[in-house]
Amino acid sequence: MGLLRLHAFWTKHRNTILRVSIVLLALYACAKLGDEFYRLTLRPDRPGAIDLKLRYREVHEWFAGNPVYGRIPQAVYPPATYAILWPFLGWMSLGAARWFWAATSAGALAWLAVLLVRESGAQDQLERWFVALMPLSLIGTGVCLGNGQLTIHLLLALLTGLVLMCRPGGSWGRDAAAAGLMVIALAKPSIAAPFFWIALFAPGRLRPAALTLVFYGLLTVGAAHFQKPGLFELMGQWLKFAPMEVAEQGYADLHKWMTLLGLKAYALHVSLAVLAAAGIWTYRNRRADLWLQLAVVAMVARLWTYHRQYDNMLLLPPMLVFFRVAREDAEVERRTAAGLLLALLLVALMFPARMLEWWPQPWPFLFSLVHTALFLAALVFLLREGQRRVGYLSA
Repeated sequence: MGLLRLHAFWTKHRNTILRVSIVLLALYACAKLGDEFYRLTLRPDRPGAIDLKLRYREVHEWFAGNPVYGRIPQAVYPPATYAILWPFLGWMSLGAARWFWAATSAGALAWLAVLLVRESGAQDQLERWFVALMPLSLIGTGVCLGNGQLTIHLLLALLTGLVLMCRPGGSWGRDAAAAGLMVIALAKPSIAAPFFWIALFAPGRLRPAALTLVFYGLLTVGAAHFQKPGLFELMGQWLKFAPMEVAEQGYADLHKWMTLLGLKAYALHVSLAVLAAAGIWTYRNRRADLWLQLAVVAMVARLWTYHRQYDNMLLLPPMLVFFRVAREDAEVERRTAAGLLLALLLVALMFPARMLEWWPQPWPFLFSLVHTALFLAALVFLLREGQRRVGYLSA
């Protein structure tokens, strides 16, 4: 009954709610992204482009032949990542790299907004503006920009690559481009690895997945050439120093909760089991709508291993599916539930996470608990959508 009343209220005040939401999202996005753009490009102290500085140092040390694993504590990425990052960071000064990263981030955000609007099915200007502002107004987007994190670039490469991969009848050129984008996304395996199931099980489209493995392997071998240890020893170093202890720094993810429960030693095993379960689900639903697959796997990717707030951009595919269900589904209660989940996610992902670092307990715990519960509710809704096989989510 509550959902029906909520639907009636939305139907009566739809345009007003959308207009107010658009204004608030736009103001919030301008304020946050403006501040974070300054932090990325010009702020001289430690918080300015903090992650980009780390990646810059790692890339330059790597290709200078200096040890990276075990010597630089934050060097937790596989060898291929440094080859992928070299075009962005390896041939210019740090100051120029900060501006180059800012420019490419701005382009990636614009492209991402266009992609989401196109795939959302939005039919009027209010809906288009609302969808376009979703990726720009998340706190995670701003933090990612100011830190110089990888998520903005990688999410765009991931979504674009998978859209190309899953189109029927691809040419060698298109498949190679799609594989190249997927390889770029694999610069951060904690984000991209679960999505590889979609590429692998795309009906009649094995070639893009095979090309992805070939390209990634070549980059791994090429990057290893610049380090003194052999390839296998280098991979062993990466696996040794890829930090399990960072699980304590994340929030609302499986590693964080396993650590809090005193089960940190089993976190890797449970993560791999969740990854395997995502593969089974993807195989069974390989003919479902691509964006439903992306949404489910994105929720798994957000939960399966360590993540901080900048990786909350992974929630954009689920939010897009909730938008589509809310505007297109024939069943009123399901439409309203999807719209409610979208609104809750948007509000939750706009909430600053400074309490995780500065506020005393129990606020950080409650923050993580509420977000985890919301993420799990979103995942359950999406899994039920897969079971229902509603018309618009059929391939």
